[in-house]
Amino acid sequence: MDMFVRGVSGKGERDRPLRPKRRIEKNGITQEMVRELFDYNPNTGSLTIKRRGREWFDTDKDWRRYNSTHEGQVIVRGSRIFRKQFSSAEIIWLWMTGTYPDEVNRKNHNKHDHRWVNLRSITRQQCIKSRRLFRNSSFLYHGIRELPNGMFKASIKDDGRIVRLGRFDSFSKALKARKEAEKRYGYMPEHGYPSRAKAS
Repeated sequence: MDMFVRGVSGKGERDRPLRPKRRIEKNGITQEMVRELFDYNPNTGSLTIKRRGREWFDTDKDWRRYNSTHEGQVIVRGSRIFRKQFSSAEIIWLWMTGTYPDEVNRKNHNKHDHRWVNLRSITRQQCIKSRRLFRNSSFLYHGIRELPNGMFKASIKDDGRIVRLGRFDSFSKALKARKEAEKRYGYMPEHGYPSRAKAS
């Protein structure tokens, strides 16, 4: 079975196969394995490729070439290990805890900030409830839309069900209703995105 490690940025780099002679455990990638393959600094969030042992390669030439090219490279997006794709955050979580998370979320929503204090394991539903608004969204805030007549319509999702919160004559009133609903339905404090509209 092959192992692949992607380059620094994931752009312009080919996947390079490594063929370890050891048997992979049934449960997949282990903490011991990722600690052998990668180095991680919890304070800076830096995840780098470690020097590989000779046992990971078929020939001395492949061994020397790989280490001369990849040793010390920073993993930004993630890596494929034994044909399984892992994000950098997933590798780090396994590296630190020895467990597989449902989802790894960055508290500050900066996808490049892999400091340990910034990572948390959450469920898929919690991940949805912590999302920020996309910059190209037509919403003023998650679940708030301005109507042609100048009113503001507010709604919220709960387990896939849309809950209508009403129509309001100002953005601030709609936002207040939305924020109260977010607390009621267990949304994360950072959910949403700074409004592009001024409250009136």
